[in-house]
Amino acid sequence: MSVLIPTLLSCACSRSPDERRGTSCNVLLVTLDTTRADYLSCYRHTPQTTPNLDALAQNGVCFDLAISPSAATPPAHASILTGLNPPRHEVRVIYGQEGYRLPDFVPTLTTVLKDAGWHTAAFLSSFTVSDFYGFGRGFDTFCT
Repeated sequence: MSVLIPTLLSCACSRSPDERRGTSCNVLLVTLDTTRADYLSCYRHTPQTTPNLDALAQNGVCFDLAISPSAATPPAHASILTGLNPPRHEVRVIYGQEGYRLPDFVPTLTTVLKDAGWHTAAFLSSFTVSDFYGFGRGFDTFCT
């Protein structure tokens, strides 16, 4: 990846109380840019280095194999948020005349959740996952 600073993008989502009808469901998406799995304890690294990520992995879904569709952060995150490969979602470069921003007509996980009445939030620490690339759509709160 071309980004040297780790990226934390988390989307915490929960339906409104009227829509829950006695159930509780949350989605938390955490991405770490340029992080090696073999240095995380949830992937059997010793000594324990990441107790908070370990707890999330133990109570959620931890993928044993994840392959990025791009070596650049914006197209890779566009794929995470849309489920599409770069040629389909049209984010292809970090910056250029075109191909760097997610088009408004491409639905994302957050726009689908928002349309279904979920509350959405993102807290991020890297420009490469910012609204500059069109990733802010569908979020009630989008903090950079």
